[in-house]
Amino acid sequence: MLVRFLTFWGSLVFSSLALAAAPLLGQPEAPVAGEVLGKVIRTADAEELRYYVLRELTGRYAGQQGITVSTDEIASYRRHVDAFMKQDAARRGETAAQVRDAAAPMTAEEKAAREQIAAAFIRQWKINGALYRQYGGRVAFQQGGPEPIDAYHQFLEQAQARGEFVIADKGLEAGFWEYFRNDAKHSFYPPDGKEAKRLFATPPWQGK
Repeated sequence: MLVRFLTFWGSLVFSSLALAAAPLLGQPEAPVAGEVLGKVIRTADAEELRYYVLRELTGRYAGQQGITVSTDEIASYRRHVDAFMKQDAARRGETAAQVRDAAAPMTAEEKAAREQIAAAFIRQWKINGALYRQYGGRVAFQQGGPEPIDAYHQFLEQAQARGEFVIADKGLEAGFWEYFRNDAKHSFYPPDGKEAKRLFATPPWQGK
């Protein structure tokens, strides 16, 4: 109620203080592009804006869906990647010695970095699968795995309608949505959904 009685200038000061106190995503010197879950996003790039919005919203979604990554899953993923690399090396005609060198013991830092990459891949695959099962729609082929484009589009539209994120810089709005609205950017799996369901049914790091 108190805010309603603030003067015009008082409202501006109050808003400025609130903006300054809010958690910041992006570069402090960049213009305000939007807000997601109470965090201010500063950027002049539409793709970076989309990245931050998706990161925050899917992070919360993963928590709501109980999505976690276990050490066993990370180990299974690493075995899968190592086996693929050896097969790929053999196809390229590399010698046994070269293959052994490629699989040489890693430092603790290298091992930690690879485990982080594995955990991020597994988590993202689980998020994609959960979104696909909830929203359905078309799935696009990506090198990092199948991506439920229509599901993401609907997920974001609903979040925006609920006020969970706001695009303050309207000059970035078209670029923000283009990834989901421009079909020319993607190659889609067959529309019957059979292949997409199969891809999300079994973790790729566990084999067929």
